[in-house]
Amino acid sequence: MRRGLLAFAGAALLLGTAYAGSAGQSVSASATAPLPIVATVQPSTGPLSGGQSVIVSGQNFQTGATVGFGTWATMPGQWIDSAHLRVTTPSFPNEGVISITVTNPDGQSASAQNGYAYLHGIYTLDGFGGLHPDGGSAPVSGGAFWPGWKIARAAVLTSDNSGGLVLDGYGGLHPFGSMTVQPAAAYFGWDIARDVALLPASSIFEAQGYTLDGWGGVHAFGGAPPPHGFAYWPGWSIAKKIRLLPDGTGGYVLDGYGGLHGFAVGSNPMPPLITTYAYWGGSDIARDFAIAYNSSAATGIGGVTLDGLGGVHAFGNVNSVTLFPPYIGSSVRDTFRALTLAPQAPLADLAGWTMDGYGGIYPFGRWVPPVRPLGGSWPNWDIAVSLVVQ
Repeated sequence: MRRGLLAFAGAALLLGTAYAGSAGQSVSASATAPLPIVATVQPSTGPLSGGQSVIVSGQNFQTGATVGFGTWATMPGQWIDSAHLRVTTPSFPNEGVISITVTNPDGQSASAQNGYAYLHGIYTLDGFGGLHPDGGSAPVSGGAFWPGWKIARAAVLTSDNSGGLVLDGYGGLHPFGSMTVQPAAAYFGWDIARDVALLPASSIFEAQGYTLDGWGGVHAFGGAPPPHGFAYWPGWSIAKKIRLLPDGTGGYVLDGYGGLHGFAVGSNPMPPLITTYAYWGGSDIARDFAIAYNSSAATGIGGVTLDGLGGVHAFGNVNSVTLFPPYIGSSVRDTFRALTLAPQAPLADLAGWTMDGYGGIYPFGRWVPPVRPLGGSWPNWDIAVSLVVQ
């Protein structure tokens, strides 16, 4: 299903840096020497704690050049050659995407407007249970692993990225990283569990949330408030993914046709009915969805849905129907598996990354950098199942 592409009005404002809608260059010059050019930064994502060694590639870099990280900090660059600088990232106060500026000693400078993303972490989960750090994220320890058995279904991280849980197809939850608890969850004894979500206040010491089964059942674990109002299709494995609202008062379930079905938790009222979304009646092609961080029942719910061919489609309170040119990557085959929004991506200017089953990661939107899948990819092997970002 393809719908028209509508442009967003205005520029995104993130972490105090205004972006004019291009991932290209801005250049200042006051001399006759060749202008510097900033092309790429690798890795293009890293932790808030800083200390990551990255390579800035481009042209006409001079010995003694400095590298600016947004308006936050300027770091000395280690000159490798005229096309490469090595620099250590500074710490940063919160997640987001920033510009990278190279300034030569002669005063000339150039910027990659959206060159680097600070994240708690971004990881690929393979079907055997392996968690692979992408884009410079720190490795995680522990976790279940089932070599040769594609039974891992989903993974979630705590808000500080120090630990999380992997869901297997039978409903088991398996801790990794610094997670100190293994919550008892609904266990089915057969392959029907599909997804897992944590409540916002969850930590490595107390993990509360919900698992989703293929029939649409939503099951609380870890002492989370009981859910109510969810759709249920007994005997029909059509439910795909579950996402909670940012405030944890409820959430939505995605079915394979693209339908979005609300549910509430505890004594909270049902979330708003979503009436605008991509829908493929009779075609089981919807694969994942994400809710914008500033969505709420009071101000409106919005986000994006991924189809199996790579299309990214807006839903709810978003100013577009098909946000970005669909059908990238594998183009005409059902190989796309996961989608995530960049941290702090607002309803007015959504952006993030998609992942195909081979482990390839693709940016969408106008202001996120590409992410190198350091743990994969696996060409022509459909083994990657989830993309986890915190």
